Amino acid sequence: MLRQEEFLLYLRSRGYKVGTLKYKEIYLYQFNLWLSGQRQKDIKQVTGKTIRTYQHYLVNEYRKKDQRRLSPLTILSKLSVLRKYFRYLVKTREIFLDPTIDIKLPKSRDYLPKNILTKQEAKHLLTLPSKNTAVGIRDQAILELLYTSGIRRQELCKLGLYDIDLKDKSIHIRTPKNRKDRILPIGSKAKEAIEKYLLISRPRLGKDIKERAIFLSRSGRRISKETLNYIVKSYSRKMRIEKKITPHCLRHSCATHLLQNGSSLRIIQRILGHSRISSTEIYTRVVPEDLKKMILKYHPRGRADKVAFFRKKGI
Repeated sequence: MLRQEEFLLYLRSRGYKVGTLKYKEIYLYQFNLWLSGQRQKDIKQVTGKTIRTYQHYLVNEYRKKDQRRLSPLTILSKLSVLRKYFRYLVKTREIFLDPTIDIKLPKSRDYLPKNILTKQEAKHLLTLPSKNTAVGIRDQAILELLYTSGIRRQELCKLGLYDIDLKDKSIHIRTPKNRKDRILPIGSKAKEAIEKYLLISRPRLGKDIKERAIFLSRSGRRISKETLNYIVKSYSRKMRIEKKITPHCLRHSCATHLLQNGSSLRIIQRILGHSRISSTEIYTRVVPEDLKKMILKYHPRGRADKVAFFRKKGI
């Protein structure tokens, strides 16, 4: 496809992650494959009608693995890639008109986070790792950090020894070209767990003195996303609950519990590293009753109806 590699390099220079670029490359390949089936190989001949036909094709396409139609979010992602790609071609003067300019993209729905732990479940989870083995001490530090900071899976895997300040009780989350770097505070429990891990477990796991990753696998290498998934999954099984727990569930649980305890959305936004407050506002739909209680308790205009509200709700 015309200048596709240059387009992906351009996106990479803008700070897009490798995983995100991989999906964009796949979506461009799928469009190119569909275009070939339409007997149209020259990208310069793509018109608004071509894009609308492709959009109609996506709406009616079935996923091979489960024979379900594509979700609006998937369709939005595929069309958004094309919009960025054709805008890039216009910008580089490969084409004069953007065929996607009049295309109406489907609206994405904000999906509520699933499988959020209760405070009691989170507390139980953090008691499960062994306190006497190198792996157990490591797992304790990982779970504490995931829950107390809301850190993403990839961010935790990328943490280096110089990214943590135990004296200041903070960690430095680094992103490509410092676009969204942030300093996060960590709780006392997480600080103690990480300190114990660095003093006792990491020297046992680490075989390469040049390895600068904080969290190591049994082989002494930087922990992978797959290993992190396995760690969280193995402990969630021990809890014997129906919820499917992942590292991202602990991130959602962290945000939800902060909100329940009275934290502002702006603070939670900074902790999670969201670019837009709208991404954080989704948690207000998870705990609506808690928010109502807070308004009725603390806001002067809400106190008058407090008793009637609680009686009506049976709270």
